[in-house]
Amino acid sequence: GVVKNGKILFSGGFGVKNINSKEPVNESTIFHMASVSKPYVATAIMQLVEAGKVELDKPVITYLPYFRLDELRYKEITVDQMLTHTSGMPDVMDYEWGQDEKATGALTRYTRSLKNEKLIAAPGEKWQYSNMAFEVLGNLVEQVSGLRFDEYMRKNILDPLKMKQSSFLIDEKYKSLYADPHIRNLTIQASEIYPYNPKHAPSSTLHSNAVDMCRWAIANLNRGQYENSRILKVASYNLLWQAHSTASDDISIGLSWFMSKKNERVRIHHGGGDLGFSTYLCLEPKTMSAVVVLTNHDYSPVEAINDGIWAMLDGQEPALPKTPILIVLSKVLVGNNVEAAIENYNDLRKNSPEDYNFSEVQLNILGYNLLASERVREAIEIFKLNVQVFPLSSNTYDSLGEAYMAADEKNAAIVNFEKSIELNPDNENGKRMLEKLKK
Repeated sequence: GVVKNGKILFSGGFGVKNINSKEPVNESTIFHMASVSKPYVATAIMQLVEAGKVELDKPVITYLPYFRLDELRYKEITVDQMLTHTSGMPDVMDYEWGQDEKATGALTRYTRSLKNEKLIAAPGEKWQYSNMAFEVLGNLVEQVSGLRFDEYMRKNILDPLKMKQSSFLIDEKYKSLYADPHIRNLTIQASEIYPYNPKHAPSSTLHSNAVDMCRWAIANLNRGQYENSRILKVASYNLLWQAHSTASDDISIGLSWFMSKKNERVRIHHGGGDLGFSTYLCLEPKTMSAVVVLTNHDYSPVEAINDGIWAMLDGQEPALPKTPILIVLSKVLVGNNVEAAIENYNDLRKNSPEDYNFSEVQLNILGYNLLASERVREAIEIFKLNVQVFPLSSNTYDSLGEAYMAADEKNAAIVNFEKSIELNPDNENGKRMLEKLKK
């Protein structure tokens, strides 16, 4: 979907809802939005702030007295620290997608289940992305408002913006419009598991389509106003879009929203990725324009697609996304061994470096796809290649460590996890794996 000058310029679909049925995607096709859900949570919190029911700098336990972690510093965590990913809380390790759990009470049960979790940093110390914190914020919305999270979002955000086909729960009446998730092992497949669990609704499970997301974009570009409905005061956006922390050298974080500059214009954005879906929303307040990209495939180049559309809006020729080397090597591995794939990789990297996406994540995904296909020895070789190409990356060693664990090569796994932690002392996965290996 594309918004220009505060109005919908284009909404449409390409591709298919399911690779087997071939039913086409259109502007009404509903996608799992993944982390693009989070700014809705921030909006709900700001509504409660405006109503005088929540204060951003107050500890979360003020509103959720049963919230606790496995150390006393949790009492210091404030609402705004959760919104800006500076709470020190860890991330969700297992979403348990597809689990049959009732929505009523799901977030309270989840919040109460965190009592054995440990902080990975002191509250307010540094930026560390945490889906877990947003589930707790969703529970806070419930407890303060007296409404179940999805009901609050429906009443106070989705309905006022006429987002009738959007929901934080799976809506059976629109189920026929849902796109199916697709994953890539060595070939693209429709996933048997749909990424849904009500206890992760705040961080991840908004379901929406191109038209509804354009309405959401327009409301934010208008700083809370859509047609005759106002969901936030203008002044609240001074907090939502104020830089509270830094996510990287060129990206700052407001209250859930990320902010960066392109062509000297501020862009407000959030991306998302869960099992079988990739999404991206980008707002440009100065030009009252927005782009939303929704896909039902793992690791789709949504940011590159977003950049291409913005180029066209600026009257420029868009740069086509480079072909992911993952796709090329996956095709090789369908009928050949790993040696052929590595030879192909080295040849293309030497002779056609500008034609393909050789980023670190490409080999990383390929290695895990091989693990999923129980081709463990070949996965090890791919991860070793990634370490060779990206020797300063903590994640390459972490992934190789996991592959050695799968091969039951304990010593080799320990060596690689230790190297990963040396390069990134905040690698919580590596620390957990080491603890497990050294028991």
